[in-house]
Amino acid sequence: MWVGWSNKGTVRIEGCDFREFGNNGTYTSRTPGQVEIVDCYFLNNNAAGARIGGAGSYVEDSTVEIDLDKYTGGPVDTSTEFNTRAIVVEQGVQRRGAPPLPGGAEIRGCTLLARSSPRSQSVVEQSPVARSLVVRDTEIRCDIDGTPAVRRGPVGALPYRPDRRRPPPPHWTKLQNVTVDGDAAGGVAVDLRLAPESAVIDCDIHCPGADRDGVLLDLSPRSTVSGSTIRTDGHPIVVDADLTTPLDDHLLCLGADTVLERFGDDGSGVELTTAVPALQALARSTESERVCLGLGPTSSLPSAESVSNSLRISVDVLEDDVPIGRVLDRP
Repeated sequence: MWVGWSNKGTVRIEGCDFREFGNNGTYTSRTPGQVEIVDCYFLNNNAAGARIGGAGSYVEDSTVEIDLDKYTGGPVDTSTEFNTRAIVVEQGVQRRGAPPLPGGAEIRGCTLLARSSPRSQSVVEQSPVARSLVVRDTEIRCDIDGTPAVRRGPVGALPYRPDRRRPPPPHWTKLQNVTVDGDAAGGVAVDLRLAPESAVIDCDIHCPGADRDGVLLDLSPRSTVSGSTIRTDGHPIVVDADLTTPLDDHLLCLGADTVLERFGDDGSGVELTTAVPALQALARSTESERVCLGLGPTSSLPSAESVSNSLRISVDVLEDDVPIGRVLDRP
């Protein structure tokens, strides 16, 4: 189903079943109007089950499955022709000379299942041309190795359409009451890049797969993780910070009610705000029960030169508002 630029109102797609379409189940992101997708089912649609755009558009109470074991279509070259994703969000400039679509799309009350695929960029893909996205009250399962459950693509990182590469801000991603699990190994469950002021609130992220991290905040300052439980074989939270970030600028605010666990942790982590200190506590709020962290003094970052102008830090445990983790060597 295609909804294009001539739509000026609201299109509602309700109670529909989309299976094995080769060019998206619904291609409904390049429209100035609103698109509401409600109570629908999607199975093995390439390159996405549903694509939506700006404010007022949403996917609600729907199920999306990616499972090539259930594929019944004709032969395809899965090495190049498949990039199966559940939902793609695109905003910004979608038509030459037109104003950018507003941010604010939502995914809510959905079940997203990624069980098997030879190529899958992510389950939820917030495109590099997207602005902001809210995902709430949603369950996501990912069993595909190296594939994020939620990915905020690096803003402006499109290899084509240079006039549409960089959408205006905001660029955040907000997850609330989202459950992420599955057997995928490697990579990270929630991959947020160039997404300042993002938030992971009241979420449950469980990643038992080998070397799989929970949440990556890559150059995404002033973000928040609160009320969430993140248990992983890799690192629960990884922060990639620009060393030119002002020392009084928050990199991450952690709620005291956040539970972090790294399976099989050997106990070699250090108190990031005292022993290194790679981080410093900039603010503690008794009302909101959270601690906000910024970069430590540059002179205290002995690993800084080895990672150029960035520093990657893991937060593996939160003990009495003190983050325990590591300065990571990997890029």
